[in-house]
This record gives sequence, structure tokens and C-alpha cells, in this order.
Amino acid sequence: MVFLMKLNCCNSGWACFFKSFILYCKSSDEQILGWEVKFIKITGSSLSYYLKIKKNYKNSNLDKKNKMTTQEIATKLVEICRTANFEKAQTELFADDAISIEPEASPAFEKETKGLPAILEKGKKFSSMVEKMHSISVSDPLIGTNSFAVTMRLDVTMKHEGHMDMTELCIYKVKDGKIISEEFLM
Repeated sequence: MVFLMKLNCCNSGWACFFKSFILYCKSSDEQILGWEVKFIKITGSSLSYYLKIKKNYKNSNLDKKNKMTTQEIATKLVEICRTANFEKAQTELFADDAISIEPEASPAFEKETKGLPAILEKGKKFSSMVEKMHSISVSDPLIGTNSFAVTMRLDVTMKHEGHMDMTELCIYKVKDGKIISEEFLM
């Protein structure tokens, strides 16, 4: 999301002294949002400047006190996964360089998937293999200092494999307010 705002100033105007800064605001759900603001001179002779404001996703929780705790991440992950919205959980809670580890490699999935884009793609692939989701249940989390675990039970009909009722132990590691790894054990 990018916004442009026109700003006119004279040579001594305050906007002439800044190249960029970070603007913080609170959203309706009380999350701190980081916005990168840059001054861009559009025309050579006039002193018209534009503020280019772009949401800065990477730096949205720069201040340590605003990072989510392991407990908060675990609670949020369980809440989202209970609605089977795995993509939302990954997008909101996973680090860009997160790793996803399966119990073993299979024809459909490698043992390890590295990076959030690849993890999101793996999720889409899994979803495309599901004919019908009958039910999902996720336990309350067991919390460690920098990790937590849940059990997840999926009762699904797969397109080419038929009905499956499986329970996995899901172990998550957390660093700097984000999930850095998930591992599934049968």
C-alpha cells in the first residue's frame, strides 16, 4: 500500500531537511505499524515535494517492547489454525526466513522448506490436494521460553489418497517475536 501526499515548501521549509523517517501509528487492533516516509522532489525548479508513504512490513515491530512473546504467538497461532486459515497464521506470525520441517520427504513435499514464500506455496499445494476438510482440532499450546508445541488433528479426504485422520505434534521455535521454524512429527 503506497500513498502520495503533495507538500509545498520554501527553501527553508522543514521538509527540505529530511530524506526519510519512520512514522509509527497504532491500528485498531493495537498493533504497532511501521510506515516508511520519503520526501521526493518531483520538479526541478519548483519546491514541490511529495511524501511517499509505504507500509513497511519488515520493520513493523522494531521496538523490542512491541514484539509478541512466545505465549502471545502461540495463542494467536492456535486461534487462527482452529479456523484452518494456515496462510494467515504464516503470513502474520512467521519470519521471512522461517523453516518448515516435515516428518519425512514425500513425493509431494520435501523434508525441509526454507523461506516464507516457499512455506506459503507449500500450504497452497497442500490445500489443492484436499478434497474435503471434515474437521480440524488444535490443542492448547505447551509453552517454553522460545518454543511451543501443539497437537493438530486433521480429518480430511484427499483427492488422490482418500480419507485420512491424522494427528501431528507441531513444534514451533520463536526468535525476535516471530516463528523461525515449525516441525511436524507423527
